[in-house]
Amino acid sequence: MKNILILMIVAFASLSLKGQIVSANLQASGLTCSMCSNSIFKALKKLESVDEVESDVENSTFKIVFKSNETVDLDALQKAVVGAGFSVAKMTFMLRTEALDIKDRTLVEIGDKMFYFINTKDRTLKGEVELRLLDKEFNSSKEYKKVKSKLYSDSEKRVFNVTI
Repeated sequence: MKNILILMIVAFASLSLKGQIVSANLQASGLTCSMCSNSIFKALKKLESVDEVESDVENSTFKIVFKSNETVDLDALQKAVVGAGFSVAKMTFMLRTEALDIKDRTLVEIGDKMFYFINTKDRTLKGEVELRLLDKEFNSSKEYKKVKSKLYSDSEKRVFNVTI
């Protein structure tokens, strides 16, 4: 029995892979002027893990670069935008990883986060890979309706639904 428990712990530990979120691209909705953009810019800049923010007022987008070796809270980015009075219409992020094997509809733990891959081909991710968040908080309602039946949810742990 003890050997089985040790094997289970080793198997689970091997599923927890290293990965670093290095940057994100966020498109906000509800902006009407440059002051709106500035409000989101300031809210994002206040986050501990954020190193730089570049805004594109014309397209309501923000490129966010994170500090090296900092834990990135994806939900905090969304909450900062909502706290500024707006919503997230689309969000992608760059994940740096060594070798991550994924399959469609696979749940993977990377660092301290759980990701569920949807609409992906079997492949190995290496280097910097752009992932798109599919959860309701990170999409327009129109885009969310397209994928909501495929999303994974777990009431015990936060799972981010993503695609490549």
